[in-house]
Amino acid sequence: MKKVIYAILIAALATAMLGGCQDVPEPYNNPNENKGGNQEVFEPGTPTGTGTEADPYNITAALAKIKTLKGGENTGEIFVKGKIRSVKEVDTGNFGNATYFISDDITKKMDSLQIYRSKYLGNAKFTAKDQIKAGDEVVIRGIFVNFKGNTPESEPNKSWIHSLNGKTVEAETLVPGEPKGAGTEAEPYNVTAALAKVRALATDGKLENIYVKGKISFIKSVDKGQYGNATYYISDDNTKKMDSLQIFRSMYLGNAKFTADNQIKVGDEVVIYGTFINFKGNTPETEANKSYIFTLNGKKEAGGTTPENPETPQAGKGLSIEGQVVTLTNANTEVGTETVTYEVKTLGGADIKPLTSIDLAEGLKMTFDAGGEQNAPAYYKQHHNVRMYKNNSFTITGNKKIAKVVLNCDKFKEDIYVGNATATVSFSGNSVTYKNVFSEPKGGGVQMRILKVTVIYAK
Repeated sequence: MKKVIYAILIAALATAMLGGCQDVPEPYNNPNENKGGNQEVFEPGTPTGTGTEADPYNITAALAKIKTLKGGENTGEIFVKGKIRSVKEVDTGNFGNATYFISDDITKKMDSLQIYRSKYLGNAKFTAKDQIKAGDEVVIRGIFVNFKGNTPESEPNKSWIHSLNGKTVEAETLVPGEPKGAGTEAEPYNVTAALAKVRALATDGKLENIYVKGKISFIKSVDKGQYGNATYYISDDNTKKMDSLQIFRSMYLGNAKFTADNQIKVGDEVVIYGTFINFKGNTPETEANKSYIFTLNGKKEAGGTTPENPETPQAGKGLSIEGQVVTLTNANTEVGTETVTYEVKTLGGADIKPLTSIDLAEGLKMTFDAGGEQNAPAYYKQHHNVRMYKNNSFTITGNKKIAKVVLNCDKFKEDIYVGNATATVSFSGNSVTYKNVFSEPKGGGVQMRILKVTVIYAK
C-alpha cells in the first residue's frame, strides 16, 4: 500500500515540475520565435483598381505594385485612393507640401502608404495646416517609388491631391518661359535659361562665374548676423506662376553682408553673379556663399547707380609694372589709409586647380576666370603662388571703393612673372578687374604669379 502511495506522490511531483518548467525563461533568444516579442500584425486588404483616374488603385494594390520596383524605377503617373491615417507635417512656407500616411481603412490595423512631400488639391501649395486631417478620403495623383528598396512612397514634389473628400480642382500649370541670354555680364541668362542649363548638369555639377537676371518672387530668410547672407527665389515674371530659381545663402550688393531685412523685397530686379549647382541632381540653386547681387534694380552698389558709360578696359591704363610689383590704380579716386594685405601662402599645403576665388578679408573677395582658355588660374603649394595664364582674369570686389591694388609677384632665375604689358584694368563701383590679355596667334605671353595682394581703399 505504501508503495502505491509513494508512486502516486512521485508521479504528481513530476507533473508539477514539468508544468513549472514551461514558465521558466529560456537562457537565450529562441530563433524560432518572432524577434522583438509580439509583433503587430496588419489585417490583409484586397487589391482593387487599375491606377487610372476613373479606377484608382486602393492602398493594398498600390503597395503591391510599388514594392516590386527596383532602384531608379518609378510607377509613372498613377492614381491612388485611400484615407488619411496620420499627418506627419505640413509646410506652409515656400515649399507648400505635406507628408502623411493613407490606408484602405483607418478603423483597422492595415498597412499604410507614405505620401511624401506632396502638394495640395489641384497641385497648389498648402497654405494652412488644417487643410487636411486624419479621416479625409483622398485620391493622390503622381509618381511613386520604392525608396532604397524598402520604403514605398510618392516621389518628393511629384504628386498632389487629385480629389479631397470627393472635391476635385484642375491642377495649376506654370506659365512657360523663353530662354534668353548668354550668362555674361552684358547678356545675363534669364531664369528660364539658367534653370535649363543647371538642370542639364550631372548631380552636384556646377556652372561658375555666370550672371543670371530675374525678379524676386519669394524671400525665405535674411541672416543679419555672422554670415550675412540671404535665401530667396527669382523668376522671369513674379506676377505670373512661373518656375523659379533658388538663390541660396547669397551675399548682398558688391559681395557685402546683409545688414537689414528690407535690403531686398519681392519684385526687386536682380542680376546674380556666382556659382550655380544642380544640388543632388534635383535642386538648381546658387552654391552656398559663392554668389552675390551684382545689380539691384539697376544699382551696382548701395546708394549708387550703374554708370551710363562704364569704364572700357584699355591696355596699360591704370597699370604699372616695376620689377616684381604690379600696381592697379583707380585714377578717379583719392587713395586712403585703410589697407588689406593677403599672403597667398595662406591658401595652405595643397594645390588648387582651378582656383575660383579667395576670401581676402571680410567683405573682400577675389574671383578668377579662365577667359575661355584651357589653362585656368591655379594655386601651387610648392611655390606658394597663384598663376594666371594668357587671357585669365581676376576681379576683386569689396564693400567700398578700391583706390589701388598692389601685387607682389614671383620670379625664377632671371624670369619675372608679372603678366603681359598688354593686360587691361578696369574699375567699376566697388570692383576692379584685371585681365592678362594676350592676342598673338602663338605662345602665351608672360604669366602672372602672385605672392601677395594688397588692397588700398579710397578715402
